[in-house]
Amino acid sequence: MTGAKKRSGAALVDVVQSKAPKSSTVAQEKNSQIPTLWKKDHVKTQMFGRSNEKPSKKRAPLVAPRVQQSKTEAQTSQAVEKTKEDQTFAATVKMSKTSLKTSSKNDGELSADIQKLSPHTGIIIHSFIKQYNDSLKNLKKKDLVVSKKMRAIAMDSLKKKSENISLKEKLTNMELELDQLKTDLLEQQEKNAENIQKYTEINKKYTNCEQHYDKELEIIRACVEKKNSELRDAQSRISLQAQELNNMQQTNRELAGACKGYKTDLEEAEKAKSMILQELTGLKEMHEDLQLQFEDVSAQKENCEANILQLSSDLNAKMLACAELEVRIEQLPLEANKALSKLQSDLEASELQFVEQQRLTDQATKELELVRNEINTLKTLIEEKERRHVTLSDELTRMTERLSELADINESYLNELTETKLKHTQEIKQQADTYEIVVQELKESLNKASVDFTQLKSNSEKLHKETLLQVSQLQEKLTEMVSHRSNQEKLVKRLGNELQEKTHSFEEELKRQQEQLANQMQMKATEVESENKRNAVQIQKLKSELEDRNKAFKAQQDKLEFLISDHDKLKNATINLQAEKMEIESELSTAKVKFSEELQFQKDIVGNSLNGKRVKLCTPIKPQNNIDLFDMLKNSK
Repeated sequence: MTGAKKRSGAALVDVVQSKAPKSSTVAQEKNSQIPTLWKKDHVKTQMFGRSNEKPSKKRAPLVAPRVQQSKTEAQTSQAVEKTKEDQTFAATVKMSKTSLKTSSKNDGELSADIQKLSPHTGIIIHSFIKQYNDSLKNLKKKDLVVSKKMRAIAMDSLKKKSENISLKEKLTNMELELDQLKTDLLEQQEKNAENIQKYTEINKKYTNCEQHYDKELEIIRACVEKKNSELRDAQSRISLQAQELNNMQQTNRELAGACKGYKTDLEEAEKAKSMILQELTGLKEMHEDLQLQFEDVSAQKENCEANILQLSSDLNAKMLACAELEVRIEQLPLEANKALSKLQSDLEASELQFVEQQRLTDQATKELELVRNEINTLKTLIEEKERRHVTLSDELTRMTERLSELADINESYLNELTETKLKHTQEIKQQADTYEIVVQELKESLNKASVDFTQLKSNSEKLHKETLLQVSQLQEKLTEMVSHRSNQEKLVKRLGNELQEKTHSFEEELKRQQEQLANQMQMKATEVESENKRNAVQIQKLKSELEDRNKAFKAQQDKLEFLISDHDKLKNATINLQAEKMEIESELSTAKVKFSEELQFQKDIVGNSLNGKRVKLCTPIKPQNNIDLFDMLKNSK
């Protein structure tokens, strides 16, 4: 008995406790209590049968480690993992419950079998079995605690894995956002550079337009001064023509006085004729002489008729000349119209230039509006600033529309002024030309009439009467021309006054508009400068925000790198834990095998000892023998 001593069950329990696994994934072996049926005939066969069958039935297969299951099933979903964990945990609980139930059943059977034995041996065996069952219960409890701890560690590792996966996804998203922000920043910088270049070009165009506008304004002023000088020249010519007309009126008065003298002479001639007719009655004797004289007078008459025919031919030639002059007068407005059309074409060209300049200014303003709109698109972070920029752009469009309206008004005023000036100059020129032609015609007609009058006076009284009639007609024409000239002078004065008033008002309006435009340009320049300053400040703010974001991103990147390093450390720790777990499982399996072998060996020893003691039980038991048996059982434990 002493030579067959082995390690006791308590020592095995201590070994198993020191090398117990730390996770709950390892399946517990259903080690039941030792069932024994104490029958007199076939005790040995039943004991060996039970000892051989029960361990094989209650030795459950090893379940795969929980960490390996989490490795394989981490890619599917966390919900499936949780359900599987719950199932495994429920299975372990069920197994523990079934083992407890079987142990309770076996306890009942053992207690029944032990009661059939003798009291001393039954107490000893019952105490041994009780200690053995308590050690098994302790092992199961410790295995449950270890499995719970391992399950908690596995859950923590799974949570950390899921957190690491989510952090990796966040890291990738943040990297993508950073790349997108970098590309957006580069695009924004390119757009800013393009906008700055466009703005510089627009400023250059705008300054060129302003310079060109000043030049055009100087040209217009020079044209206005030139037209004013021409108008002064025309007024001086009109004054000279008025002086000539006064001289003509004076000559007409002198001619009227001469005509009165001629009338008195004619009356005296008529008196002389009456006296001659009275004397003709007393001069019948001189009839033949008078007939001869009459023949001479008839010859003179024929000569006078020939002279009259010649004068009529001359008059027809003069009429033709007058017709030519009328044709020339009719051609003069055509030429004036041609000159007017040329001036209008020049004016249209200048208007086209002005329209082109206005178009360039409008284009520049439109481009400036586009640039401002692009700048406003950069300011989408704050809605109030967008509204303010929209209102500013609306005000700018209104100001540009007002500027275009003022430019149109200026153009209309310029067109009206040029048209009125051209009309007045043309009318003055036409009137001056007509007056000069009429004066020349009158001079020529008066000269010719005076010559004809002297000739007719010397030739015949009829021609004298015709000349008188022509003189009266000419006087009527002169009076009409004088009245017309006075009316024209009044009209010219009125038009000159109106022109002066219009030019004065136009100059005042032009000055006022120029001042308004200068003020508006200054205001716009100040607004543009303030806008540029605000844009620069906002760009600086955006840059600072970008720098802050970059810093925050760098900090997050550092945190992520730290987390990745922690994740790697955790991975290494989990790998080490898995390796340790595998080692513990292997050690546990070996310990279980050893424990089962030791248990089988102890069962065999107990069975042999019981078989050996049965023979002794037939004889009366002595106290010394009972003490020896108790010592033997202790030693076997």
